[in-house]
Amino acid sequence: MIQPNGTIYTNCPPEKLDREQMSVFYLTLTVEDVGGRRSTAPLEIQLTDVNDNAPRFQQDTYYAFVMENDVSAIDHALLSVLVRYAHICLYRCS
Repeated sequence: MIQPNGTIYTNCPPEKLDREQMSVFYLTLTVEDVGGRRSTAPLEIQLTDVNDNAPRFQQDTYYAFVMENDVSAIDHALLSVLVRYAHICLYRCS
């Protein structure tokens, strides 16, 4: 429903507005005046995310070993960690 000030309201239940399920809605907006004249326009609604899903590591435990007094380990990556979000692939997700 569109209010006279241009605000659009939906009667969609909140559980249907879940970004993890669908991040964009494409609608056709139709307006009609009292004389019966109509106009339509596409309407794209992008849902913003609420951080309701914690990231998950690919493994439960990670290990890295460095030899004592090993200066070659300075400023070098010792471990690569993969993190997954339920709804967003950040790095090598499948």
